[in-house]
Parts: sequence; structure tokens; C-alpha cells
Amino acid sequence: MSTHLKHTLPVIALAAMLLLTNISKAAVYQWSVPVADNDHKRAFLWVPPKCQRVKALIVAFQNMLEKPFLEDESIRQTLTELDMGIVWIMPGHTGKGDISANMLFKPSGKDQGMRLVKIINELAQVSGYSEIAHAPIMPIGHSAATPFNWEAGNALPDRVFAVIAYKGWFPKRTPHSIPMLHVSSEWGEWDPTWGNTWENSDRKHLARIRKETGKRAMIGEFVDMGAGHFTWTHDSASVISVFIRKAVEARIPTQETDGPIKLNPVSFDSGVLVKMDTLGFDTFKTYPADNYPGDPNEAYWYLDAEMAQASNDYMFQRLQKKPQMIGFITDKGKLDTYEKAGVTQFGVTWLPDGETFEVKAQFFDKSPTKNLYGGGPLGHVDEPVLFRVGSGALKQVGPNRFKVHVHRGWIERQSAPWEPWILAYHPGNSEYRSTDRPLHAWVWTVNKNGADQTLDFPLLADVSVHQLKPIQLNAKASSGKTVQFYPVSGPIEVTDNQLTFTDIPARASFPIKVMVAAYQWGSAAEPRVKTALPVIREFYITK
Repeated sequence: MSTHLKHTLPVIALAAMLLLTNISKAAVYQWSVPVADNDHKRAFLWVPPKCQRVKALIVAFQNMLEKPFLEDESIRQTLTELDMGIVWIMPGHTGKGDISANMLFKPSGKDQGMRLVKIINELAQVSGYSEIAHAPIMPIGHSAATPFNWEAGNALPDRVFAVIAYKGWFPKRTPHSIPMLHVSSEWGEWDPTWGNTWENSDRKHLARIRKETGKRAMIGEFVDMGAGHFTWTHDSASVISVFIRKAVEARIPTQETDGPIKLNPVSFDSGVLVKMDTLGFDTFKTYPADNYPGDPNEAYWYLDAEMAQASNDYMFQRLQKKPQMIGFITDKGKLDTYEKAGVTQFGVTWLPDGETFEVKAQFFDKSPTKNLYGGGPLGHVDEPVLFRVGSGALKQVGPNRFKVHVHRGWIERQSAPWEPWILAYHPGNSEYRSTDRPLHAWVWTVNKNGADQTLDFPLLADVSVHQLKPIQLNAKASSGKTVQFYPVSGPIEVTDNQLTFTDIPARASFPIKVMVAAYQWGSAAEPRVKTALPVIREFYITK
């Protein structure tokens, strides 16, 4: 296979600076509660700080891209304007028959829906926002978590007002008469037949669903062009936000109530249809669903023409640009041929510091699969490949250098064999559209080789809401290595070893529990050091 041998190093200084300055803090979740069926699972709640009354909730089980989806600043701004909160359950499926396993991988009945309601009720009680107990729900999920979306709608049809399935698969049964948006990727990376997803797969499955369920399946399509299955794209938040706004306007009554909310019905005929093979092209046109000139089973459904137009415009603009493709250099020092799948997997080689590792990638000058761009020749930008964390317990510490860095939630679920993922990418330019390629780095959050170490993390005193000042966190590892701190829950942010308080939601009940953790990964270089598992400290904000 012919390839363009332009490697990423040396990377220009400007690109490196941009990468490092774009590393963001962990997003805030002001409250959390344990989930009864699993010792490691917690449900986290975020409420917009100035929100007087929560009108609806986005609910997600963590698989991979739910975290960046829910932490995206544009998504959170949209939710702030709509007075919507977030319930995020981490980890998602653990393979132990817990609630997410039942809701994700089996047809769930009302009993599973009520288990989810119980979690939400507990968050309503601890937060002070009692109306959350009856708030309408919009489930979202990525990939293996998308069955949760469909099944939540089936289990709680009177409470789920809309569904977003993010780069996932299609169920055998869909919720009835609930607006749904399927967000697809330009390509998928699984199995030897990997390649074009939205044209070769999505259309067929959506047509099947429509034929089986008729007007009950109100599903539209939006394709994140220039991105794959493992990528959350910030730009796509603009289109997703349109759907969230439209769904809220269409389904949630404006009149407030302290009890159960009766959702406004939406009929298939009130929406618009778009012929599947015109979406993203200059032949795009919307038709009233009740006056569609073709076979409605071969059309995407949208709440209105504006929603359909937003999806089309995003796709059309990117399809006007040329495609480009990237491949990782494997641990054998060769460009991955991607014969078995569109992902690269290998164990990392630790640098002499024993804590960091580097990755390399390059542009292809020919598509490695006939299922994408016909396997034909490709050009690319005359710029270096960039890298970022896709998901999991990693932190980028250089242009192509990473280290283990955990975040809230069960740490083992953030590492191999599920995660972490690194993306080689380029945002594109005026000629070429964006592209990315995933690497499944086999890195574990629990280093089991070397000498033992322990953490000494002193207790933290309660603080008054009237005297909230930054707190210097002090923890020592017996190995002498630098300790990582991270927020678990509470209105806080943690940068290095400094904890700062964020705005407290307007109707928060006191005291507010704050949870912060200390962790030390260890070292893979001599003298090797094992991981010191997280030590969590709790204190309260009092009034």
C-alpha cells in the first residue's frame, strides 16, 4: 500500500501550544448518589447554576462519548438556556447484571424504568430541586449504550419526550410516537467491512424500522461528516442543540406543575420528511409528512423544516470539501494497514520517566479500504497530524504525549479493555474536511507491577457558604511521586492541587456534600511502583 510518509514530528510549535491550551478542566456535577446495584456506580447531577426550576433532564449511562457530549460547553449553554439538568450514571455497563446491563442489552420492562426513576428521585431529594422527580427525560447514549435510549422510551413512554442515539445501532423495536434523532458518523471502524456507515447501513436499517412500525417511528438522521464512530465533534453540538430546543418546545408544557407532567403529543403527520438519498446534497428538499410524494418508509422524519435544514446544511458544507485519511504507526513501527478493522490497538511503550508515552500517525495517500472513497487515491492538508484524548483515563501532556489521568467514576472502567482511546485527527481547512483515526491504547489505570505505595490524604473540614475560598489540597504518596487530585462531585473544580468553588445552584439545599479524590498511578520505569488507589475525602458546604 502506497502511503505519504509525512510523519507528525517535529510538530510545529504553534500546534503544540494550541493543543496544550485546549486541555479543559473536568466539568462540574454538583451532586451524586450511589447506585444500589453496584458498589462502583454513581449517578451524578448537574443543574445550571442560575436555574430556579429544572424543566427537563438529559439522562445518560456512560459508555464512551457520553462524557464529552455532556461536558461540551455548547451543549451546557443550550441546557442552561432551557433550564435543563443532566443525570449521568458512571460507569455504564459493567457486565455484572446491573441496571444498565438490563436497560442496555435486554428488552427492559417497566421494572427497569422504575429503577431509573428511583435514582432520579434520590437526586431530586439530595439537591433540593424536588421537581426533578417528575421532570421529562431525554435519554442519550453512544454506541453500545444506544439500546438504553430506545428501551428507556419503551419503559417510560409518558416521561421520555425525545431520544438522541449517538453513533449507535438500531433496535428491533423503537419507542412509539417519540421524536428521535440518530446521529451517525461518516464512517464506522468495526470489522473487516468497515467504511461508509450512513449511506450503506443507516438507510437500510431506518427503512426497515419504518416498514415495521409505520408512522410510530419518528426518526431523523444527522451525519457528523468528517468524523468517525469514536469521535465527539464540538461543531456538531450546534445541530444537536437545535434538536434539543425543538423537542422541548414541541413536547414540554409551559405551565409549571409540582406533579407528573403530561407531555404534549406529537404526530408523525405534523413533521416533515426528507428523501434519504438527498440528505446532505443539493437535491435536498423537505415535504410535509402528511403530503409526501414518495414512499415515507424511504424518508427521514424531523420535527420541522428548520431541524431538517440544520442537519442538511452541516453535512452539505462538509461534503463540498475533499476527504482525507489518517493512519497510526503501530508499536512495530509500521503504518497500520487496517485490514481487520478501522481501529489500531497496541500496548504502549513507556518513556524513561515511566509515566508517559508517545504516539505517531501519518496521512494516507490512498484509502486503505474499498468501502470508503472506493479505495482510491487521496490528498491531504500540508500540515501535521494532531492528537487528542478520545475517551478514558488519559491526559495530553504534549503534542503527541500522554499519561494516565483518571476522572470521576469507577477507575477500572476508564482503562483497558474498554478504554482509553486516542484520536489522531486534523480539523481540515478550506479544501479538505476534517478526519480522525482511533487508537485503543492498552493502558491500565491500576499498575500492578512494582513496589507498593500508599497515600496520606488528610481529612477536609466543612466550610460555610459565606466563606468559600480556594483550598490547597495536600496529599503525599509514600513513593514521593506527585499525587493527582480530581473532583468527584460538588460545586467545585480542581486544578493541580487547588480546589476552587463554583457557583452554587439557586435552589440548592444545604448542606452540600463535596467529594474530592487523590490518586497516584505509579511508575513503569525502574524502580517500578504500583498504583495507589483513589482515596476520597468528603466535606460539606454549610449555610
